[in-house]
Parts: sequence; structure tokens; C-alpha cells
Amino acid sequence: SGSGSGSGSGSGSTSTMVDAEPYAFASEPRAVPGSRQKYRYGDDGLNIMADPRVVRGNTYSGGFRGATPGSAAIAMSQTGPASIASAPRAKRKLHGVTRPKGSIFEYEVPARQSAAVDLSAYLVEQTAPPPTANCSTQTDAFAPLPAPEPYIPAKTGVDLGTQIIAEDGLFDFDSETAPLLEVLVAKTVEQALTELQHAAELDNINAQMRDFQRRCAEEAASVKEQEEAIKARAAAKADALDKRKTGAERRRDQAEQLALATSEWRVMRENEAHEAYLASLVDPVAEEVKATFIPYVVNGVVAQCDTMASSDEVLDAAMAEALAKGEAASAEKCGEMREAKAAAEELERRRKRKGNITLSVAGAALGLPPVEAEEGEEGPDPNVVAIGPMAIGGLETLTEVESRIRDWLAANREGAEWPGGLLSAALGVDLGPDDVLLDAQLPENGQIIVNSLALKSDAEEAAPEAAEEEA
Repeated sequence: SGSGSGSGSGSGSTSTMVDAEPYAFASEPRAVPGSRQKYRYGDDGLNIMADPRVVRGNTYSGGFRGATPGSAAIAMSQTGPASIASAPRAKRKLHGVTRPKGSIFEYEVPARQSAAVDLSAYLVEQTAPPPTANCSTQTDAFAPLPAPEPYIPAKTGVDLGTQIIAEDGLFDFDSETAPLLEVLVAKTVEQALTELQHAAELDNINAQMRDFQRRCAEEAASVKEQEEAIKARAAAKADALDKRKTGAERRRDQAEQLALATSEWRVMRENEAHEAYLASLVDPVAEEVKATFIPYVVNGVVAQCDTMASSDEVLDAAMAEALAKGEAASAEKCGEMREAKAAAEELERRRKRKGNITLSVAGAALGLPPVEAEEGEEGPDPNVVAIGPMAIGGLETLTEVESRIRDWLAANREGAEWPGGLLSAALGVDLGPDDVLLDAQLPENGQIIVNSLALKSDAEEAAPEAAEEEA
């Protein structure tokens, strides 16, 4: 308060304040005088990269390169007087260090370097670790907290009551709601006006945009018309230039042709005159060459050409005959290869064939005794042996199939014997032992029935005949 009053009042008021307040200032506060300016005018700011007080270089070298006042002492402490003494004069001058004065014979004995010894065992009290033991215990679980009691605020004031009736006129709906209604109506009207202004502004913007687009289209059309006109003028100029070039070239060609014709006519006249002159001269050697030597050479060349033509005809006939023989041999070999390939394909097709046969053979044909069926019994005939179904390979012969049938009978019907040739007789086809079974005409369902002893007798009679024929 004292400073405020002292700064705001004059000298007369100061004395008054001093009499009234014993702790007030006797004079007005003022700034401490000094030669330093309050603000550095013209200084754009401190750049640390240009500040001479910042030491340059790194801390790994023997000394600093900075030219600050304290750099000489730092360099002296880090490098020692010997290194500074041996430094060049320019570097010593840069560091601001002069050569140390003293005798060159002064020599100090280096201090003794002792090995470091750990004395912690003698300087730190050695105490034995105290004995420890681990133990555990279990406390009872905490009891559940009781439910918090409902908050009941402290009662303040005095309970009083009153009764308001309609006749008291405590609340008038029209007068109470009029301000709210005015606010709602005003806000609604204001929002409507804002929307209308926004719509009008959008319409004006669209109109300006359409006008701008129209002007842009007109300008583009005008520019296009100008471009078309410039192109038309350039095309007309190019056409005129081409016509002029064509006319000039035609005239130059005509002049060249005229000069060439004139030169040719002149050369022809000179040649005619030269030939007439040469014709007037007679050379006996040339006349003899024309009359004797040239006809002899021509006749010899004609005879040699006839000989060469005859030899060419003979050679062509020999080559044609050789080519015909080669083509015939090649065609024959190709036919054999095609036949071999077709035979191999047919063999492969036959090998891939598969078939199944089922034989129903009478037991008597297999040498089995007859079996009487029981009365009233229904089922297959006991005197018929069902063999199969058996898978037949594409190239499996009759002998191999009958061998498989004999193996099946040996495994499933004891005492049954399959006679040779029975299968061929059952099929009604004359098959040899090495014939392929699938080449014969088998039934579509593969069911072969042998139910007569005549087939067995026929097979037994055919077997010796087949063996004799094979022998």
C-alpha cells in the first residue's frame, strides 16, 4: 500500500503520508541506475552454434580447441605443460598459453604407482548372518460387511403447511406461459427466416454458377472457333505452299528433262559422226577376228552347253529314280510301322478286356454221384454245381481258365473232376488250348450251363483228337 500511494501521489502528498503512516516510503520508487540497456535492440536471438562460449570439438581428444578464456587452463590441466611446450607456436597463441618458464634441467621423479588392494575386509565389520526360519499361519476369513444404511439427510427447518385454492389466483396459465410462447415463436420465425435466407443464397449461388458456366461455354466456343479459323488459315497456307512447291518442282523437272534431251541429242549426233568416221577406217585384224575367231568360240560354247544339258538330264533322271525308290521304301516302312502299332493297340485293347462267367454244371458231368432231393424241399438242384462267378482276363486262354476251374473244384467240391474241352463244348465253339476265351461268343450275362452228359462224352472224344492234332 505504501508503494502504491508513493507512486501515485506528488511530493506534498508524500509528506502527508509519512505523517499518517510511519512505514511509508520517503521518496518515489525508481529503477536501479546502470549502464546496461534494458533491451538488446537489433539482436535477433542467440544462436548456440555461433556462441563463442560453447566449446567446439569432442571430449575424447587431449584438449579443447575453443578460444574461450578458460580453455587454456583446461588444456593445461589435461595435456600438461610438456605437451603445450611442444605444441606449435600458432596453436599456443590460439590457446593463449605461453611457454612455462624454468630450467630445462629441472626433473621430477615420477610418483610411485602402487597396486590397489581391497581393504574392505579390515575396514567393514564382519558379522555372522543371523539365523532365520520360515513359518506360516492362517487367519480366519473376514466376515462380510453389513449393507450400508440408506442415507437420510439431517432434517433442517420447520415443517409448515398451507392450502392454496383456485380462487387465490396463485398461477395464471396465460401470463405464465406467454414468455415461453414468445421465445418459441421468435426462435421458430428466426429459424424460418434463416432457412429462407439460406435458400435464397443457394439460389443466387446457383444462378451465378450457371451464368459462369454459360460464359465459360461461350468463351470455350469462341476459343474453339478461333482455333478452327487459325487451323483453316494454316491449312490454306500449307496448301498454297505445297502447290507452289509442286509447280516449282514440275518446272525444274521439265527444265532438267529438256536439258537431258538436248544433251542426249547432242551425244547421239556426236556418236553417229564418230561411228561414221570409224566405219570409214578398215582394220584387217578385227575383220579376221569377226570372220574366224568369234564363230569358232561361239560353236565351242554351244557344243559345251549341249553336253552339260545332256549330263543334267541324265543326272535328273537318276535322282528322280532314287527319290521314287526312297519314297516307296519309306511308304512300305511306314505301313509296317502302322500295322505294328495297330497290332499293339489291338493287343492292348484285348488285354484290357474283362469278363465274368458263372458255370452251372451237372454233377454227373463232373463225376459226382447223383443226389436225391428231399420231398417238399425248395431251392437249387443239389445235382447242379454252381461255379463262379469267375473274373476272366483279356488274354486268358482256355487252358488257363480250365486250370482255374479245376483249382476251384479242388478247393470247394471234393471228388469233382473237370474234363478237358468241356468248356469249349458247352460254348459250342471249337477252341484250341491256346485260344483266348474272350474271343469266343460268350453269353451276354456270362451264364454257361452244362446239364448233359453228352457234352462230357463229346469233350472226352475231342480231347484225344486235339492232342493228336497238336502233336
